[in-house]
Amino acid sequence: MGRLSWAEEEFALVARRAWEPRVFDPEMFWTIKGARDLPPQEAAILRELYAMRDRLAGQADLSPFRIVSDETLLALARKRPAAAADLSGVRASPPRSETDRNRRAAGGGGGTGRARGGLAGAAARSGAQEVRRLQARLERLREWRKTRASELGLDPGVLCPQSTLEALAAAGAEALDHPEEIPGLRAWRSA
Repeated sequence: MGRLSWAEEEFALVARRAWEPRVFDPEMFWTIKGARDLPPQEAAILRELYAMRDRLAGQADLSPFRIVSDETLLALARKRPAAAADLSGVRASPPRSETDRNRRAAGGGGGTGRARGGLAGAAARSGAQEVRRLQARLERLREWRKTRASELGLDPGVLCPQSTLEALAAAGAEALDHPEEIPGLRAWRSA
């Protein structure tokens, strides 16, 4: 298909790759589906739960979604648990999130979010507009990726990984003037 140079570029990059630690941004809780619809106090709880899940994931050396799913975090924020007993009726997924340790931690996280609701709520409201703009750009990029991947006969994730789409969305259109500064944007992807 005339794409050997694409593969060679990827192979060379993989051979030189040095993994960098992920930088956690607690404001990315806004990317959870349904977060933007929450009232400020519940958004503050969700932010606290999101941060707590990341801490637990780091301690367990697991991906955050393996601790508690986004859907469960959202359900917890809506329920506003003050204690582990308040978690009854909240469907936890994946099963690993059902452990007593995580249930207790989730209950504690909800209480913290409620206590900080005023401050965290104000911060949540101020950042919500920028996150909505970021999400809109990200959705447009996903649509472009889907269309372009179909045209090229590639899996969308191979054409442009989610992390690269997010970097493009965060940087904005002006970043295309300097594509070498976008993490993951290979020469063959920008052609």
